[in-house]
Amino acid sequence: MVNRNPILVVDDEASIRESLRDWFVDAGYQVETASDGETALKLIAQKDYSLLILDLKLPGRDGIQVLREARRLSPGLRGIIITAYPSVEAAVEALRLGALEYLVKPLALSELEKIVADNTAPDRAHIIPPPTTKVGLLATLKVLDRAAEDPQFLARLADSPEEALAEYQDLSEEEKEALIDGDIKQIENWIGRLDQKRATWLWCRLSQEKW
Repeated sequence: MVNRNPILVVDDEASIRESLRDWFVDAGYQVETASDGETALKLIAQKDYSLLILDLKLPGRDGIQVLREARRLSPGLRGIIITAYPSVEAAVEALRLGALEYLVKPLALSELEKIVADNTAPDRAHIIPPPTTKVGLLATLKVLDRAAEDPQFLARLADSPEEALAEYQDLSEEEKEALIDGDIKQIENWIGRLDQKRATWLWCRLSQEKW
């Protein structure tokens, strides 16, 4: 595999940093590493990278702050946030800034490699468009999570989606329309790849013949 620019792995845990480096080097990628955000940003200011793999918890600036500054230095640069301490708020902010994925440790390295492969090929390079608003993205996630856990809410979405979504006032019309239509592609453009649980309502929506 030939890549024009290297991947930059940023993690303060040497074992994880070195494991990721070795995995991707063995897969044919060029890889550079940094143990903190300041070092990573100095490297980004001097060189073009295909992709960032960023730990959320870093000394000094955290992964979200590093991603924000990295995209200021190199607007086309995309990142994957990894963390052992997930939260909805951090995921929302990461995806709003254009992160491709927000992944929880321990990582499935084969899955991570697929995400990297899908987003470093020159003909596939793109910047994921952000949602209308940060609060809109959070509201969208809440709807998907609730639909997966609350059968009564799922039934309300099926029978009267406009009424079911009325209480989510932070949703824009575009976000409501995507949820009502079961537009998985658009929602994944905003949020990143959905797991099976969060996709429950969307697959349900698309499978109903009465729509």
